[in-house]
Amino acid sequence: ALILAAGSAAGIHGFCQGRVRRDSHTFATWSSEKKFLSWQGLAANLDEQVVPVFGSSEIQHGSNTRFHPAQVFADTSFQPMLIGAGYYQSLNHAITLASLGDRVKSKKAVLLLSPQWFRGHGVKAEAFASRFSEIQFLHMLENPGISRETKAYLTERTNTLLEKDPKTLARVEQYTREASGGRMSVWEKACMKIYKSFLQEKDLCQTVMAEELAGIPPVKGPASSGTSEASCQPDWSVLWQEAQEQGEAQEQNPYYMEPGAWKKKESLIRRGKVKRDMVTDGYKSREETGDLKAFLAVCREMEIEPLVVILPVNGYWYDYTGYGKEARAKYYERIRALLDEEQVSYADLSGEEYTRYFFEDGIHPSGKGWTKINEILYRFYQEDGTQAEG
Repeated sequence: ALILAAGSAAGIHGFCQGRVRRDSHTFATWSSEKKFLSWQGLAANLDEQVVPVFGSSEIQHGSNTRFHPAQVFADTSFQPMLIGAGYYQSLNHAITLASLGDRVKSKKAVLLLSPQWFRGHGVKAEAFASRFSEIQFLHMLENPGISRETKAYLTERTNTLLEKDPKTLARVEQYTREASGGRMSVWEKACMKIYKSFLQEKDLCQTVMAEELAGIPPVKGPASSGTSEASCQPDWSVLWQEAQEQGEAQEQNPYYMEPGAWKKKESLIRRGKVKRDMVTDGYKSREETGDLKAFLAVCREMEIEPLVVILPVNGYWYDYTGYGKEARAKYYERIRALLDEEQVSYADLSGEEYTRYFFEDGIHPSGKGWTKINEILYRFYQEDGTQAEG
């Protein structure tokens, strides 16, 4: 019976291992929590044409429009590996990137930096715990390319934010003790080895099952054998004009939001549910700043070139809510100063705050917003000259 069970387990492992790698574009732009929390899935689907793009809720917005990366890059060799949803912030992304390490073959990564991350004390404990991946944390600890100092920071922050999840915290503390060479009994080491193997198999099988249910096709072959970039390169001016015309054709509102989003905001205004506190400064979380620096440290240590996209907010709407232009300018200046100090490249979109039809609502990109972001991603992908346009 034990032999049969072992044989069955080996067979399942072999089946899943052979199917975790999928069609590059479909997997890269697939939005799924199973994907975001997986290590096996992300690691197996990275190649030279794939650039990890870390963000939050904006990744889900506009996914059914032609302006979303899933549609814009469908016929190019460039594949942005979209990672993130609501509640993802710098710390989660630092752990994920550190876990992948040398698997990032493009040696590039993009962080879509949201102003909202810097409210209060940064990422909330409940939010972080809901997006925490044990398997990625394990691979981060086991990555020899990440310095002791960076691992210590990521571990300390993780421990602090998992205090309300004692079971997960206890396991994390064990992982850390083992990785740092701490004393463990023979029994503890054996249990740890078994549990880590279980996590690996669980990650692999759950990822493959999710891929199958999502209908993601098997890998077609090497990404480099794709079509010519010259015939497929997006026409940014055409996309921008289409987004402009789409915005003009919609029912208008004072904040240039999409109609569905405006109806929700209008309802909140009528019911007096919109806070209009006059803010003279804000969005300056010390904790989130530290987490952002940790993400950049991971990039340096793994020799990954980062690009930070400084996302804007809808200036018309934020003026109404009381977080005025001058106060917001202080936030943008702090971020620019930090990135200059870290000697990191960035694309500053703060100048788009008052661009009509740039936003779906108060913060998320609409057609124009995605067109601008996509162009930035594409140019970053091509930057070193190794990706020919044909």
